[in-house]
This record gives sequence, C-alpha cells and structure tokens, in this order.
Amino acid sequence: MPLAITESPSPQLGVDVEPAPAEGTMAQVVPLLHPAERARVEAAEAGARAGVFATLWARKEAYLKGLGTGPGRDLAADVTPPFF
Repeated sequence: MPLAITESPSPQLGVDVEPAPAEGTMAQVVPLLHPAERARVEAAEAGARAGVFATLWARKEAYLKGLGTGPGRDLAADVTPPFF
C-alpha cells in the first residue's frame, strides 16, 4: 500500500504508476544495482521477485531524482534502505 507523509498543509505529491517489470527488464537492470540491492532482489522468492524489484526501483529512482542526477548516475554508487 502506498503511503506519503508530509508536514505541509497542502502537499503536492506525484504518483508514478507502471506495470510490473518484465523479466527482461529485471535481467538488464539488476546487475547494475548496488550489491546489497542485487542481493535483496535475488534473495526474493521467484513469485515475489518482480514486486521486490519494483519497490526497490521506485525508491532508487526517487532517490536519484532527489539528488538531481536521475538514473544517469551509477546505479551501484548508492544503496537505498530496504524498508520492506
């Protein structure tokens, strides 16, 4: 379940809705992630792997956008917290 918390009385939130990632996408991106993130995805049961990857990727993408670099930054340079 998505959750957003803010102290602002009129928050502005963006929502990025995407389909579950395809195996091919995961096969291309997972090797580029930080080793701890790769381990999280690879440790997930096969049926849960796409969801784990999608959650991790959403955090990674938001983090990189927050830095102002977007996914042009080395995906293995930083690890995002697991929170799940």
